[in-house]
Order: sequence, then C-alpha cells, then structure tokens
Amino acid sequence: RAFAPAAQIAIAPLMLHRRPDPFARGKGGQPEPVVPDARQKSLLGAAWTIGALARLAAAGADLVNCYNAAGPFGVMDADAVYPLFHVLADVGEFAGAGVLELRGGEQMRTAALGLRSGPRVRLILANLTGETRRVEVAGLDEWPSVRVRRLNESVVERATRLPMEYRNGAPEPGHWCRGTVSLSLSPWETATVTFEGGPA
Repeated sequence: RAFAPAAQIAIAPLMLHRRPDPFARGKGGQPEPVVPDARQKSLLGAAWTIGALARLAAAGADLVNCYNAAGPFGVMDADAVYPLFHVLADVGEFAGAGVLELRGGEQMRTAALGLRSGPRVRLILANLTGETRRVEVAGLDEWPSVRVRRLNESVVERATRLPMEYRNGAPEPGHWCRGTVSLSLSPWETATVTFEGGPA
C-alpha cells in the first residue's frame, strides 16, 4: 500500500503445508517431495482457515486463493469434503459483502470474520485452541433473527460425508440476552452466526 496504494493485494496460495523450494533443482538438488498436512482435513484446518481469512481481510487483502479444489491439498477428496469446505462455502454465500470491523476477543485463541450484505450479517467464529472457550457477540441489536450452524466433533462425520444434507439442515436458533449472543465453542469448533432482518 505504501508504494502502490491503488493496487489490489492478492494472496496465493493459502495453505497449511509448507511449499517446496521451487529453486531446489537449480541449486543442484532434487525437487522436494510435496507432503500434505493432515490437519487440512480436520476441524483444526477449518478453524485455522477462518483465522487466516480474518487476519487477511483486516489487513486489506482484496483476493485470497485458498487451497486446491480437490485432492490432499484441496477441500475434498473422492469420498468426502473436508471441514474447511464448509467455512469457505459460508464465506462464498456472502460474495461481494463488506467486511465488518470487529473489536475485542483473544485473537490468539479465537477468530472471527464478519461480513455484511444488505440486511444480513454473518459472523464466522472459530476456536483456535484444544480447549472449550466461550465467545460473546454484541452490538447487533437491530437484527431480530439469529441462526447458528455449528461445525464440531459431534457433527463433523455428517458434515463431511453428507455435506449438502448438513448445509440444508435447519440451523439452531440464536438467543439474545440483553443484546448479546453467547456461544460455548468446543475444541477447534467453528460456528456460523447469521443475523437477518436488520437495516439494509
């Protein structure tokens, strides 16, 4: 931004595994084997993805290219989708939305990405630790309808094996308490909280 303020910032690729050295052969060595990171198929991979996207959005990135489409470096294989498929789908449903500025929270332990499209707001929350953590969302009193879809150990089998059934299932209603939604997130859980019916 300092030397090209009008330029778009593109980040590619966003991935968990270490990239091989593209200059290994030119240095007289052999190309490094590309080894998938097993965490990419896990709930941790989904939580990490939200954490990365939230940080990149806050930093002003215009484009982020995430993973391959399929295979060990992608979002699915022949048998199932990976948990991070769902967080990327949740972001994709708000394509073109504005990014909300969020305040508070323990950024090393929880992550939050906020998106707004007209009268709808979506917050995608992630627990970045192996311990249960409580997260509170406040400041959206004008949105009367709140829905929550969780991605955790109790639903991950259905979410990965039957992704459309999971996505089309009825989300749990969110409950306001004095203008605040409070959620307990299990280890590496992500929760997609959608607010509807607010001002456009």
